Amino acid sequence: MKRTSPRRLLNIVASLVLIGGLAGCGTSTGDGATPTLNTTASPTSPTPDSPSPSASTSAEQTVLTMNVQGCDACTISAIQVGPKDHYFQTPFVAAGRVTGTQVTLAVPTKYTKGMYFTATCQTGQCNSSNAQPVVVLRYPNQAVGATVGDAVAASQTMASMCWAGTTGSTASFSLTTTTFADKDLSGNPMMSMRIWASPQIDVVPGTDATTFHGGLGAQDFLHC
Repeated sequence: MKRTSPRRLLNIVASLVLIGGLAGCGTSTGDGATPTLNTTASPTSPTPDSPSPSASTSAEQTVLTMNVQGCDACTISAIQVGPKDHYFQTPFVAAGRVTGTQVTLAVPTKYTKGMYFTATCQTGQCNSSNAQPVVVLRYPNQAVGATVGDAVAASQTMASMCWAGTTGSTASFSLTTTTFADKDLSGNPMMSMRIWASPQIDVVPGTDATTFHGGLGAQDFLHC
């Protein structure tokens, strides 16, 4: 995955407002603009809970529970765009707002491999240095199941957002968010956030991308 040039950000649930900080998140320091993930999937904007071509006929569902620390106002979206050689005409997107630090999403089990997750806020202030925040599921030098604190997360230069998937009817993640000082495209001060899984989650091999202060961001659909 390579960097992409800044452009209009992808709206998943609400338009991003690239100013201010995320209420309830911790703060550390940073600077500059983030490299964002390469985006070669369909440019069609996703609609929350929009079905992929056969999602409605799938009898197998996985109920995914996420415990989210530090972002009570976040909405978490699960996204699957399909394999590189056969993108879905309409990407699958399921979204839910964090309530009491928890959000539950029901997704087709067969789409969990290569699924990734993003964060938005009711306030519109979730931002990953001029991009949509993407959930880091694993840093390559951290073992599956490892607990990762903010200092370790902030120091990581590579990460993957691509879930290895599950065959089970239930799964659970614990996510942590924090914010840090950053600058917008005009050089003005703003706050950015990173969001990552702790304990770390198994990912699709070979899907590591460059981070910015340990976080990932995207400006379009991604593929795994």
